[in-house]
Amino acid sequence: MNKHKQNIAIIGAGIIGLACAVRLRKAGHSVTLIDKNEPGKGTSFGNAGHIATEQIHPLASPQTIAALPKYLLDPTSPIKLPFRYLAQVTPWLLRFAYASRPSQFKQGTAALKSLQERAMSDLEILLETTGHPELLHQSGNLVVLENPANIQAAQKEISTCTQQGIAVNWLSASEVKAIAPSLNNNIVGAMHFTKTGHVTNPYSICQALEEYLRKAGAIFINEEVLTLKHCLAGLEIITNNQTIQAEKAIISAGAFSKKIANNIGIYAPLETERGYHIHLNNEATDFHLPIASYERKIIMTPMSDGLRATGIVEFGGLNMPPRDKNFATISNHVKDLLPNTSTHGASTWMGYRPSLPDHLPFIGYGDDSERVICAFGHQHLGLTLCGVTAQLVEELIAGQPTSVNLKPFAPSRFS
Repeated sequence: MNKHKQNIAIIGAGIIGLACAVRLRKAGHSVTLIDKNEPGKGTSFGNAGHIATEQIHPLASPQTIAALPKYLLDPTSPIKLPFRYLAQVTPWLLRFAYASRPSQFKQGTAALKSLQERAMSDLEILLETTGHPELLHQSGNLVVLENPANIQAAQKEISTCTQQGIAVNWLSASEVKAIAPSLNNNIVGAMHFTKTGHVTNPYSICQALEEYLRKAGAIFINEEVLTLKHCLAGLEIITNNQTIQAEKAIISAGAFSKKIANNIGIYAPLETERGYHIHLNNEATDFHLPIASYERKIIMTPMSDGLRATGIVEFGGLNMPPRDKNFATISNHVKDLLPNTSTHGASTWMGYRPSLPDHLPFIGYGDDSERVICAFGHQHLGLTLCGVTAQLVEELIAGQPTSVNLKPFAPSRFS
């Protein structure tokens, strides 16, 4: 027997919201997407384009806690915490420290791995649905080393990843140079992840999803959602301009999900890890896969219109302006790694990565009414996990057993 198809409102038209909408519209549901920005023009616009299926270890870890004082005292560190934001972020940091206990880290790794194991195949299905499978390049990625003292630690990491089923091997300095001749002469080797991927324009993914949805009759509303509440007919989504009724709603507004979730009784201790990028327009590269730096913690990805370099984890909320020195830090790293590349005239961008203290997303029903689904908090992995998240949301709406155990991602876990 066919179940009644739902009238579903999706709050947020970034990569997660768009992906969920495609799966649900294809299944026959009526879908309305509501976002104050144009589809894909928020944080989804400026990411590294790396399909990071190798990242199964949450940032909330004993290693991060041990290294945190060093990171915070180093002006070139990839982790930034402006002093004026310290008081506001302290409760989140305490939860982060608690989630970094070895036992919790082990559970978090298993949970994240359960998503990553099917992330690539679900992303492939998503792009095939839109008719644009060519947007995904499964060419792997490198993590290059410049300090010989780090080789032993990197090779230990390779061993750990291999035990977890992640395809990775060690490349010598000469092998790295053969792949990317433009890298500096200080490279001593690299970890080569062979089953990862990238896209050459993250926004093009969002455009493909939007195009499919518009042709399929989905409704887009370019307004800000102020609140969400239950009503006799189901749910009311109140924007700055109107009230929209729906049978079910999906909260997928990234870093802006916290207020909406809290208003309906879902406690979401969400923090914003502000990410920065510089984009070298029309800069040709001699490498064709993402290259990250083990020491510098940046990643450079060849794009269809140039080279993008991303990095920095800055705790600063939603209101502080971008800090120019973070762009300068990334620029200096690029010039060091690619000595023949000029960063003059590079465009700059900052976005808001939505992160929960245990670095696992919220995926699941937010309350007993089973009318509100949470799909946010993917931190650095929104693009990577958009396909599998959309598949799980479709299964929830259909009332089917989910193909991944959602208990570790339950929105109630911080309540």
